[in-house]
Amino acid sequence: MTMKHGNRLTCGRPAAAGWILPVIAGFILLLPALSPAVVEVGSAVVVSPRASATIAAPAGTIELKEADRGRTIVIRRGQRLRLSLPANPSTGYQWEIAAINRNVLRPEGHSFQRSSRLPGSVGADSFFFRAARPGRTELRLYYVRPFSGGIGPANIWRANIIVDNWLY
Repeated sequence: MTMKHGNRLTCGRPAAAGWILPVIAGFILLLPALSPAVVEVGSAVVVSPRASATIAAPAGTIELKEADRGRTIVIRRGQRLRLSLPANPSTGYQWEIAAINRNVLRPEGHSFQRSSRLPGSVGADSFFFRAARPGRTELRLYYVRPFSGGIGPANIWRANIIVDNWLY
């Protein structure tokens, strides 16, 4: 049934008491809270720890930073991963790999780049990995002073890495 209201044409009956529009708007506002937090990281797409599923990363080198702590990342076999974390070697602290399944994710090197030429300046420790075989591994790094003798790490970075043969 088509009705004419002034210059407007509507189909069907008008909404009773105008309750439908506020309900739909409220539901739309709640959608982000109900859905998993999906974040782009360079060429990777990751899902936050509260998510119920993981999302595959496209081809290329995956760039991870400190903000990606606790995420789950799915990468393809053969793909490279680079993790860059802030560091200041002049304090005696350094990042060390504490946990990794080397059959799944193989370390390929490490480098440090200062943010300035000043002595004692902060920089970034970068760790390079290659996805070797399908499987899962926790990648965990500790920020420690190797000579401190049993004192716990000043910082911990971890993520769950899933290596697959193909992307979804």
